Amino acid sequence: MNNQFMPEEPQSGGELRRALAEAQAEATLNRDRFLRCRADMDNFKKRVERQAGDQSAAAKRSLLLKVLGVMDNLDRALHYQTDEAPGRDSLLTGLRLTYWQFGQLLQQEGLQQIPAVGRPFDPRLHEAVDTISTDEQPDGTVLQESLKGYLLGNDVLRPARVVVASAPRPDAQRAER
Repeated sequence: MNNQFMPEEPQSGGELRRALAEAQAEATLNRDRFLRCRADMDNFKKRVERQAGDQSAAAKRSLLLKVLGVMDNLDRALHYQTDEAPGRDSLLTGLRLTYWQFGQLLQQEGLQQIPAVGRPFDPRLHEAVDTISTDEQPDGTVLQESLKGYLLGNDVLRPARVVVASAPRPDAQRAER
């Protein structure tokens, strides 16, 4: 009966304890290495998933910014009216339908228009391009929108460019009297 795992000579108790301690230390070291490798792999997977998500969001953001230029031109065309153009009604109907379809597409992709006119100016959502001195609206109220702004989820894709009300200066009121 030749067993390769059995030592040929009996070992002393001290040698067995030392061999056991070495084996336990090696097992602990190997277990630590295994856990570290597994943690590294989990971190790698999470990092790759996060990077893929970031790349996808960046590509979507880039595409939506390009589409917004087309949307802006359609919006301008809808607001431009001439009585001289033949087939004006059918052109306007087609433009309105195209504009609506674009709006639906963008909304499905998570795009939301930023409300502006009549609301308080919010520097996170609005970009002031001008101010108008008036006492008809509270100071800091958005009076006009020169370019629509959009949110993509909770992030500002493009701020709304707006004209903001400002309180009349006291010296300007005295000059009027």
